[in-house]
Amino acid sequence: MVATASFLTPLAGLGLSGVLLRNGARKPARARVFLLQALKLWGISTAICAISAVALAWFLLPDGLPWRVVPIFVIIEVASVSLTELVARSEQARQRIGRFGAINAGLPFVRLAVLGCCMLNESLSIEYWLWAYAGSSALYMILLCWWTGVPSVFRKGGRGLEVRDGLPFAAAALSMRLQAEFNKPVLARQGFELAGNFSAAQRMVDLISLPLMAMQEALWPRLYAAGGTGSTHRVAILVLIAMSLSMGGVLWMLAPWLPHVLGRDFSEAANTLRWLAFLPAFQCCRNLINFRIIAEKRLQWTGYSFVAAALAGVAANVLAVPHLGIAGAVLAVYISESVVMAVQWLGLWIGADENG
Repeated sequence: MVATASFLTPLAGLGLSGVLLRNGARKPARARVFLLQALKLWGISTAICAISAVALAWFLLPDGLPWRVVPIFVIIEVASVSLTELVARSEQARQRIGRFGAINAGLPFVRLAVLGCCMLNESLSIEYWLWAYAGSSALYMILLCWWTGVPSVFRKGGRGLEVRDGLPFAAAALSMRLQAEFNKPVLARQGFELAGNFSAAQRMVDLISLPLMAMQEALWPRLYAAGGTGSTHRVAILVLIAMSLSMGGVLWMLAPWLPHVLGRDFSEAANTLRWLAFLPAFQCCRNLINFRIIAEKRLQWTGYSFVAAALAGVAANVLAVPHLGIAGAVLAVYISESVVMAVQWLGLWIGADENG
């Protein structure tokens, strides 16, 4: 159910969280006005996406689920995750990195606290667990609005964001999710153990890359405020690339230990992790180029690049996995990342040619 809702969540808010970050970092005094416009659009788009997610769940999920709670669960999941993203980006734009991190961590923390209390009673039904999960998400939404003063935003007017500005970010988020998850069912057709091994290696890459992602999130608002130029930008590039390469080295060294931690069934995950060791560097370069695209207000190329990458990744998985197995899925990942950067560079080159 969470996975079903997650496919519609990037569309809730129409990708305006990325625009909030860019515009708010450049004009911190207007950050609340930008948040107002984003929240108004979020309310409309979230209603549409939540209903669509319920319909998708109806078609995809089995009949045996407690359908009295499933629609509420899905709706609250879409709303809570997308609202958290919007409010967190507003705080990040004003370089309140501590609040940005706390807001993002707050949702899983409240869920964990509520579900942890439920674990004291081992006889609870799945319906009760779903109510507890949905209730904890709704509780966090209320706490988030109270803590950040979101309702006060609606007493202020003004415009600052356009729907079309957020659509490339929404397309990028949806494409990234498709790239990350499409390989699983394709691998599962060849064997569930292949999907399990690849997923384990992928999760390890995500885990080791967390410091790199945190560094990037802390730097974006400062770079946007500076216009993405000057010595700060150059130093940031060097630091991020150095960190990404060091993360790859860590992954390479940790790979042989993965089967010892997860068990013998994950022996193939060790090779997979080494193949994916260069992925943090690829992702870092992709994010840096995408930053330049956004800073130069060529947002349409963000959408073009990620949609092209998603299509390339799907095609590569369909063609390579049946013949190469996990190696084919790894190849598809790198093809997808390469296509993103190629289209982004094309956007920068065309932009430079037009300006010249």
